[in-house]
Parts: sequence; C-alpha cells; structure tokens
Amino acid sequence: MKKNVCFFLIFGILLFVADEMKAQKNPIIDSDNKISNLKKSLPEGWEMFAQINGVLTIQKETIAYVLFENMINAPANIETKEEIEKRIIENGKQVKPHFEFKYYNRMSDEHIESARRKNDSIYALVKSLPKKYNIQHLKNKFASSKGEDIYSANTEGEMEIIKKYEIEKDNLLDKIIKLPDYNSENYSLYIDSKVGMGDEFHLVCPFEISKEMYGLLRLFDKCLIKIGS
Repeated sequence: MKKNVCFFLIFGILLFVADEMKAQKNPIIDSDNKISNLKKSLPEGWEMFAQINGVLTIQKETIAYVLFENMINAPANIETKEEIEKRIIENGKQVKPHFEFKYYNRMSDEHIESARRKNDSIYALVKSLPKKYNIQHLKNKFASSKGEDIYSANTEGEMEIIKKYEIEKDNLLDKIIKLPDYNSENYSLYIDSKVGMGDEFHLVCPFEISKEMYGLLRLFDKCLIKIGS
C-alpha cells in the first residue's frame, strides 16, 4: 500500500514538474513575435520548443510510420489505401513527426541580397561548364531526368574530360552561400530535418500526418519571412 502511495506521489510530482516546465517562458520563442505567433497558430497536437544549443523543434506527440521507397519513374501503384498502409506499418520505421530547425542570429537583408548575387553568378558559371568542356553531346538524358545533369563517357578521353568538369563544378558549388529557409524578427532558421512528410522517396502512414506537415509549411510561409535558396 505504501509503495503504491509513493508511486502515485512521485508520478504526480513528475507531471507537475513537466507542466511547470511547459508553462515557463522560453526567451527564444517569447522574445520573437513571429516565432511566438507561429507557436500560437500551430494546429492541435503540435508543440514547439527551443533549446539553447540552436535547435528549434516543432513536433507532434504521436507515432507515424515512414517507409523509404524510390517512386521516381515508378509504374503506377495498383495497391489499395489499406494495402499501402499495412505495408508501411509492417516494413517502415516508427517515427515522431517533426520539423527541426537550426537557428542563428538573424542574417540581414543586405547580407541575403549580397549572397543571392554571389550564388547567382556561381550558378551561371556552373551552367556554362558543359559548353566549356564541350560535353553537351554526352548528356545522359535518362539519368538526367531524375534531377541533376549526368554526363556519360564513351571513351577514356571523354571520361577524363567529364572528371575535370565534375571537379570544377564541385569546387564552384562549394562556394555557394547557404541561405536561411526563413527569417523571424531575431533569427535566421534553417530546416535541418523534416520527418513524417510523404514525397517521391517516402511513404507515410497515417496519410493525414503528411498532409498536416505540408500544411505547416504553408503556415511557416505565413508567419515567418520566407527566404529560400
């Protein structure tokens, strides 16, 4: 009997402490009107918390399942919704749906515009490289249909040229300045991870979780200042 009383007493204290911690003001969130407004606008079940190590998390206290599957150029899926859900649960990974941001002191508008101009000039140079190395005719149209331009060699000489092209391309892209995804009043925020979103590589169950996360992206655009690449 005493053990049961002690257990419930400790459990009650832990719940009280947890509620108190949630009620405490977070200087990172509460000192920034845009982030604070975003927190207030989150749909039911979603929570926001920020850590002093530069990580801000928006998370739903529920379990979802994510299955990695490459669906680019895949044939039409004839499975029913129930069959897909069953396959995701049986073969997928159990996750807690969330967005995780890295945040830093706010990048100024002037710095952002300067970075954009520099990045644009770099991308222009990258775009001109195939002509510089005379490899346009070696473009692999099928491989390139998945995103990045891919060049395939027919001879050792062409292989050496493509290698030089790739080295110069990588060196240029290394100079790209990473811009924040969003700015708030005081911070620049970079999406570091998003777990629970369906796309061409991920199936998610329940499907509603993925819909909610895409809705959150629209909410970010509304409450924060969208920067992007």
